[in-house]
Amino acid sequence: MLDVLDVLDASTDTPTDAGVVDVMDAAVVDANDASTLDSPPADISADDGSTLDAPVLDAPTIDSPTIDSPTIDSPTIDSPVVDSPVVDSPIVDAPDGPAQLDTGRLDTGPGKDVGSIDTGMLVTGPVSGSCGGNGQACCNNGRCDTDRVCTPRAGTTPICLDCGGNGQPCCDFGRCDTGAACTPRVGTTPICLSCGGNNEACCANGRCGTGRVCTARVATWAICRDCGGNGQPCCEYGRCDPARACVVLPGAPPMCLDCGGNGQVCCDQGRCDADRTCVPRVGTIPFCLDCGGNGQPCCGGVSCDAPRSCVQRAGEPYPYCR
Repeated sequence: MLDVLDVLDASTDTPTDAGVVDVMDAAVVDANDASTLDSPPADISADDGSTLDAPVLDAPTIDSPTIDSPTIDSPTIDSPVVDSPVVDSPIVDAPDGPAQLDTGRLDTGPGKDVGSIDTGMLVTGPVSGSCGGNGQACCNNGRCDTDRVCTPRAGTTPICLDCGGNGQPCCDFGRCDTGAACTPRVGTTPICLSCGGNNEACCANGRCGTGRVCTARVATWAICRDCGGNGQPCCEYGRCDPARACVVLPGAPPMCLDCGGNGQVCCDQGRCDADRTCVPRVGTIPFCLDCGGNGQPCCGGVSCDAPRSCVQRAGEPYPYCR
């Protein structure tokens, strides 16, 4: 191997011996280089990786003017506060111990007072002892036990009596038991009477049993009567049994009468039985008469049996067949 010190000039770092190719033995190769070529290594200038200094541009700073948005002060609306008046509810001091509801009436004394309905009668005595039962004195303020009524008596203290049944006084507000009606009586207490049957008092709202009608009477209460038959009152809406007509006579209530026969009243719409005609009468109701024969009224006022003719003479109320 050549002496390295003889080959290189330390001052120039270049080889001084032109015959010397490389300080390294050609036989010696880089262990990492698989090549067998004896190529002299080239001096590759090392890139010092210098970084180009890019000129720094001073970008002018644009001062964007800041627009001050005006602040709008919304006025605060003061909602008036309405002071609701406070109603002082009076406090009712309830007495100690169990007590009944205060009705606002002043009781004048203790009471065995079990009455339930106030009739509005003021009773001044007695204020003690038994009251309210049947035949007993009325309690304070005219009260009686249930199903009894305070009944006045001439010249003496009112008493409680059973009410509502047939023949008993009417209960408060005119109440009666089922099947009875409160009937007024002049100068005395109204009483409950059985209602709805023939010749009985009319029930509430003028009702009667089937086949009966409520009939008014002078100076007394109305009663129910059988209706529709001959000589009986007309039923509701002027109805009568078949072959009868509702007839209104002066000064009398409407009445059902047999109709259509000879001498009978005319039926509804002036109808009569065959071979009879409805003949008017002055001051009273028309009636049916046989027609068409000699001396008989003309049938329908125009026709007669042959060979007769229908003729009306002076002074005759209707034409006759002759």
